[in-house]
Amino acid sequence: MKKILKLIFILSLLTIAFVACKKDKEKQQADSSQSETNQGYDGYQQVLYVNAAKFNISGDMVVLFSEELDKNQDFKKLVEVEGLDGDITIMPFLNKLIIKGDFKKDNPYNVKVSKDIKGVSGTSLTDDFIKYNLYVGKKDPSLSFADSRNVLPSINNKKINFNSVNISKVKLEVIKVYTNNITQYLKLYSNEYGINEWELKDDLGDVIFTKEYEIDSKEDQIVKNSIDLSNTIDTKGIYYVKLSAIGQDSIDYDIEKYGEPNSFGYDSDVIYARAEKTIILSDIGIVANSNNSKLDLKLLNLNTLNPIPNARLEFISSKNQTLEEGITNSNGEYKSKTNLDNVFYVLVKSGNEFNVLYLAGSKINYSDFDIGGSLDGSDLKLYTYTDKGYYRPGDEINVSLIARSKEKMNDNQPFEYSFTGPDGSTKINNEIVKESKNGFYTFKIKTDMNDLTGAWTLSIKFGGKEITQKVFIESKIANTIAIDADEDKIYSKADIKNGAIDFKFSFKYLSGAKVDKDSNVNFDYNVIEREPRSKKYKNFVFVNPSNYKYQFRNFAETTLDDGSGEVNLKLDMPDALQNKNLYLSTIVNVSDTNGRYSTENKVFQIINRENSVGVQKVSQNENEASVKYILLNEKTDSLVAGKKLKYRVYNKEFNWWYDYYNDDERSFKENIETVLLEEGEITSGSSPELLKVNKLGDGTNFIEIEDEETGHSSGVFVYNYHYGDKKHGTIENLNITADKEKYNIGDIAKIKYSGAVGSKALVTIEKDGKIIKEYWKTLTVKDNEETIVIEKDFFPNAYVSISVFQKYVDKQNDRPLRLYGSVPLMVEDKSRILTLQVDTKTEVLPGGDLKIKLSNKENKKMYYEVFLVDEGVLRMTDYIKPDPYKFFYEKRAKLVQSYDNFSNIIERYSDKVANRLKTGGGDAEEDALANPMITKEAAYKKEDMQLFGDAQRFANLTIFRGVAESDENGNATVDVKLPNFFGRMRLFVVAVSDESYGSAEKSISVKAPVIVETSAPRVLKVGDKFTVPVTLFPIEKAIGNSEITLTYNGKTYNKKVNVKDGKSEKVLFELEAPKQVGTTKIDIDFKSSKYSYKDTINLNVDTNYPYQYSEKSIVLEPNQEFTLSAAEYKDFINGSVKSKLVLSSYQKLGIEKLIKSLLDYPYICLEQISSKGMAMLYIDNLTTDPIEKNDAKNEINTIIGKLNNNYQLRNGAFAYWPGSQEEGISTVYAIRFLIEAKEKGYYVPETMFEKSKEYLNSIAMRTDVPKIEVLYLLAAIGDPNVSEMNIVFDRYYKNISVVEKWRLLAAYSKIGEKDFARKEADKLPRKAERKDGSYYADDNAEILKYYTVIYGTADAELYNSVLVMAKSDAWLTTYEKANIVQALAGDGKVSPEKKNLSFKLIVDGKEQNLELKDGEYAFRNLGIKENTKKIVIKNTSSSKLYVNSFYKGKPVKYDEKDESKNITITRKFVDMAGKEIDVKSLKAGTRFKMILTSKLANADSPDISLLQILPSGWEFDNTQANIQSAGGDMIPVPENAEEVDNQEYGESSSPNNVNYVDIKDDRVAYFYPLYSGEDKVIEINLIAVTPGTYRLPGTKVESMYNNNYRAYLKGFEVKVKE
Repeated sequence: MKKILKLIFILSLLTIAFVACKKDKEKQQADSSQSETNQGYDGYQQVLYVNAAKFNISGDMVVLFSEELDKNQDFKKLVEVEGLDGDITIMPFLNKLIIKGDFKKDNPYNVKVSKDIKGVSGTSLTDDFIKYNLYVGKKDPSLSFADSRNVLPSINNKKINFNSVNISKVKLEVIKVYTNNITQYLKLYSNEYGINEWELKDDLGDVIFTKEYEIDSKEDQIVKNSIDLSNTIDTKGIYYVKLSAIGQDSIDYDIEKYGEPNSFGYDSDVIYARAEKTIILSDIGIVANSNNSKLDLKLLNLNTLNPIPNARLEFISSKNQTLEEGITNSNGEYKSKTNLDNVFYVLVKSGNEFNVLYLAGSKINYSDFDIGGSLDGSDLKLYTYTDKGYYRPGDEINVSLIARSKEKMNDNQPFEYSFTGPDGSTKINNEIVKESKNGFYTFKIKTDMNDLTGAWTLSIKFGGKEITQKVFIESKIANTIAIDADEDKIYSKADIKNGAIDFKFSFKYLSGAKVDKDSNVNFDYNVIEREPRSKKYKNFVFVNPSNYKYQFRNFAETTLDDGSGEVNLKLDMPDALQNKNLYLSTIVNVSDTNGRYSTENKVFQIINRENSVGVQKVSQNENEASVKYILLNEKTDSLVAGKKLKYRVYNKEFNWWYDYYNDDERSFKENIETVLLEEGEITSGSSPELLKVNKLGDGTNFIEIEDEETGHSSGVFVYNYHYGDKKHGTIENLNITADKEKYNIGDIAKIKYSGAVGSKALVTIEKDGKIIKEYWKTLTVKDNEETIVIEKDFFPNAYVSISVFQKYVDKQNDRPLRLYGSVPLMVEDKSRILTLQVDTKTEVLPGGDLKIKLSNKENKKMYYEVFLVDEGVLRMTDYIKPDPYKFFYEKRAKLVQSYDNFSNIIERYSDKVANRLKTGGGDAEEDALANPMITKEAAYKKEDMQLFGDAQRFANLTIFRGVAESDENGNATVDVKLPNFFGRMRLFVVAVSDESYGSAEKSISVKAPVIVETSAPRVLKVGDKFTVPVTLFPIEKAIGNSEITLTYNGKTYNKKVNVKDGKSEKVLFELEAPKQVGTTKIDIDFKSSKYSYKDTINLNVDTNYPYQYSEKSIVLEPNQEFTLSAAEYKDFINGSVKSKLVLSSYQKLGIEKLIKSLLDYPYICLEQISSKGMAMLYIDNLTTDPIEKNDAKNEINTIIGKLNNNYQLRNGAFAYWPGSQEEGISTVYAIRFLIEAKEKGYYVPETMFEKSKEYLNSIAMRTDVPKIEVLYLLAAIGDPNVSEMNIVFDRYYKNISVVEKWRLLAAYSKIGEKDFARKEADKLPRKAERKDGSYYADDNAEILKYYTVIYGTADAELYNSVLVMAKSDAWLTTYEKANIVQALAGDGKVSPEKKNLSFKLIVDGKEQNLELKDGEYAFRNLGIKENTKKIVIKNTSSSKLYVNSFYKGKPVKYDEKDESKNITITRKFVDMAGKEIDVKSLKAGTRFKMILTSKLANADSPDISLLQILPSGWEFDNTQANIQSAGGDMIPVPENAEEVDNQEYGESSSPNNVNYVDIKDDRVAYFYPLYSGEDKVIEINLIAVTPGTYRLPGTKVESMYNNNYRAYLKGFEVKVKE
């Protein structure tokens, strides 16, 4: 009988969230009959309470409750308002009561709510709620311009409108920015920190007018005003216009009564309101399209739409360089020759006028149209793929590449590839591949056992083009069991039986064996609300953004209780879910005979509701808006007519402070300020219907349409801001359609669109970023049609884009000045499909031979590759068959980017105003500097994550054959030998034939009369006692008497077993780990009368303990000896010791420890790798060890590669962690490293370096970066910003720190002002006190560095003080270390005298006379492999010989102690339902979680590392390893599924907010920020797998930058039972 597992979904009736509970299986079944309201957390009882009571901006009293209220109550009996004359109206709305009445501003009111009021869940208040002394509020003073646009056409007579609320006086200020400063102004304008007015006034323009005006005010009402700028502005500049209300006498607002309103800074007094606008006086309209990465421009007169000929164009870069100049032709057109990426803006001049097209701010947004697809529009197309979805460390990666170009490609055209790790380190750099057939290439990448896990990046450079692909390296183990379910079925209401839906899962070993009874099965599942989809009505919205999407998460488990191998999952469907469309998305885990789990993701669709409401916003004008609505049947993609629908219009007035901190659309309706403006009934139609809303409220409006029968609703937000300087949000989308979904070559496409009569339409036909054809058309009718012949070159698709322009003089406020739209033309060509046929056996013995016959239906000669991969690996990642046809002929994205300035045209001036301001006058002020340089130090060691041994624990079960050639008719034969394993392999064939492509796959079963499954730990540790199970699964009958021989560690073990029909047998071998680290193996030999099988398990052997170090230095006088005895290593485990012995003729600087700490640095974040790189540049001067010199050189090249591949962003800045956002201070430091590396001759990619320079230039005027450091670096690379240097020196020099003064003077020295720099430096102190507790760099080292730049030599006293610091035991940050090394290795360093002294080496009595080379001699691991007992060094020279001896090893005994220094770490273990458990003795197959919680005692630490090693008998759950590739949360999200609300309903297996995770077979390292008072919780999913006795190593957590922040929690012995 099949086991029925009932998973009960618990739906809370709260609107805001759904609550999930976790119960064990018996509890769930027992509670299944309870009502929904009782199904909460154990012991949880829901109560109703009042969140708040207050007046909203509209003057209504609002009481906000904890849940939605039951509407079936007499609220007038439950609510009382004291102090009000007249009656009240009470409106229940979701979780609030809106109380309307004749409330007066100055009267206090009391409100009382009876405890008998009820929520929808039936709960009541615990007591009456009373709130005293509520006052009607008053609107904050505000100022805004009528819109945020900036081009003012001449027809407005230099007048603009602005609005005011509760303002009685304004200050008007006008600043003129001259055209030669436009570049810098646009940089300020685009700066995310806003315009710096003082820099604007001081450096870019002049204040030409300032004056205060008294204006009329009407209490709480918007007053419209105007400014007449006719005496102030002209066509020769950009104008920055600012309005301010300064001081209490400027506002109509009683502060004593209503409290302090919002304010915006200080300008002689408090600024209570302000508004700013940029204005260009111009009639020039600019239209531009990208065309093959260049710009095509067209100029139009805004008033007439006539072309503007003979206009001058200048294409300006971000560095204010003129890249190109040109003149428009008679049609007002110009085609640029400059690459679009280099253009910052275009300056247009015509007669006395000018205008600017600022590209970043003028892009037209086509996101509402069907423009998606491949973004690669180049002639050269590169398709690359790998042979599986993930690789274990040590695996071989097989990469394939198919290259195609419009021009015929020659075979064996070379290309380069690089392979970089998750941390940015380059494993393979610019390796060349040449061999190809018909443009089909293959190559291999060998990974290493200790490679980082996570997402690696494969970069391929081919023919001037570069592509990248993510490759995942994970410590996961392949599935052994197939998990199957019918994911293609669409479930619906018809599948609901007795209030639930059954989902059937079946389980079978990939080898064909049955899964044992009592195997564990568990589900980590998620139910997500599913959005409707429509091909015909893509522009409609089918979701309600103000509603929370349903999401539920839970965990449940069961066992297989019979031999059927099936489990039914029963999903309860309460009434509240029966009208929702859902995804059931689950991770399914099933245990195998060895206790490991196979894991697969399954996703099911449930469509309970056939009809869904769709909404589309079509127009908006001031207080009116129109929306189209439909009722869609998703199954037929057709409209349902005649159904009654409900519409509602909500409004929330804008409140700057409240909205800034509560900007969540989903809580819009529940917001205490939201009111219901209007509601009514409408009817669905057979075509989209129009709903007009005639009275929008000020601020945010929401139009919602609901099908009350199903409860489904959709809606759109409409913004109506008259203040806050926000755009109206006018809809500019053109209604454009094509008559067919697909066309054949030669068809005629009909494109329909509409536009106002007299408008001009620009029609373009585009493909792959190029404009094929374009033309203008004057519209003589409202509805228009374009006919286009489908050409061969359109395949697979092209686009038709249309922009419709109307004259500014004709523009009415209800019509946009410009409409735009785009539609794809999809084209078919079946001649390019290659239909493959694969003929082969489907069942083979392990190690057997397989013959594969290939052909294609088209009988074309083809070039093909064949590969076979373990099905268990492929099923873990849902690997999809490579499909070159889909890649080369998939839909292409719209790549022609359009720009214009029509969205920046200021609205027509309105003369209906209360106040008019007229202009003429002007004055100015200034700002400050700041440059904190954060510095850090690391404690975490890379070797913590490295294993001893090089054994490949799990075989790489992949067979890969490179590209081969068929005969002329497409026939080919391939012979392969299968690996020695049991399971299933999937055969893939990929083939090309010129422009035709195909691929195929087939499953091959690898099995025998009896299946032999053997297991062992992934890694062994010295001291482990473990069990090796060998399980026999009979596939055929009469296997009978058999023998298993196991050979391990020099011993042989024999066991006999009688294999019975249909029953598996398990044989156990108890073993002990070797006593030395390295590698070992286990050989298994199975023999029976029917079948024999041999297998070998290779194992790495390590210890649980970290390295310990020993270092000593002595001086040998002539004839003195130094002895190193084997007894020194007696406390270390065999095989773990590494040593270095260095002899030299001179006393070194004594900073070897400092140098070593930098060489061993883990280089993880941007500051770390930059610090290490900076020091490496100068270590060459401080060591003669050739290995250290070489290591430094390699590290520098690696770090440059990391910065280029993983850290640099598009704007030239660098991310703090790969994939994170810009970090300004560390970016400056990284660029400093690149500059100095380039100066020292290292290769720095030119593109990276140029982008870095551009970034430095772009931030030179910002105050949130280390400005003087930026100016120094610009000077150092010969691109100084002298004006900014002079501003800093003239205005701020006296107030900056001593170090910054030295740095600024060094910048002057770099640009040739040496005399000036030395004159000023003579006045400065040579030393600066280090600030206690700061993280700033060591000031003296910095000063020494800049001293050397200015004077050309080092100051001896300063040099010695820095050397003392370097040799001390003081804790130094990495940045300080790097600065010290750089300073000590500078021009002032005195080189020691190097002598080639003689010495004698005596190893176990064998003497050897040797001599130093270049003053030094180094031995590494001397005598360790040979087990040498005694080493003697004798000084046979007449001079002193300096000896440094260093060695490290893993200890035999390790005294673990708990430690907590400014960090606490706690550890607990829970089962998968969250119940705490004891893990000292676990049954094999138990899944559980280790929960580690770290907390800081005080100050924040942005970079914490946590290391946890596992006992050998425990393993990571495969879902834990998946965190790497899934990006955190392992609940699978369906392909194309909409984004669900980011809320957790149940436990999560994901690390919360970690920067990086490295998971190996037996250990994991987390890197994350930790903030004071925060509990950082790390959950690790584990399985107890291999029976035996082991030790759980301790948990280590520490700050990577400060050794005063660390904690250690010691481990304990654990057992795993069979």
